[in-house]
Amino acid sequence: MAASTVAIQGKYRPSHGKNRRLKMAAELIPFGAIVMINAAGYVANATDTAGCKTLGVALETVDNSGGSAGDLEILCDIGGAEVQVAHEVGSLTIANVGDAVVLELNNEVSDVATSTNDIAAGSIIEVVDATTIWVALPQYA
Repeated sequence: MAASTVAIQGKYRPSHGKNRRLKMAAELIPFGAIVMINAAGYVANATDTAGCKTLGVALETVDNSGGSAGDLEILCDIGGAEVQVAHEVGSLTIANVGDAVVLELNNEVSDVATSTNDIAAGSIIEVVDATTIWVALPQYA
């Protein structure tokens, strides 16, 4: 699967918690994407990249791909949102509820110990089918 470059509709449950406008990396981030803080401190699309931390969910689409990091800001839900994402490994069952998952892409997670950097994404709270799950993202602190 490829990272999403368009708004991800209907796959986000708000935290009713903290929303913050933060400076973003020089890239396009679509609404509903899982976002992270990159090693430089900017909001970026979630990927399996060393030195990054899961942040939350983008609440708008912002294109800073033609600018420099920090030129634009993006509104993010950093209060512990829930997102529906693909699971890279697949073959999931209800027995996987509660399992930890790690970042893969802005719309995909994987099992712990199957990705290169194992950046914590949260835990499985619902299994829709073998390859689609709802994940509770950690509350940003």
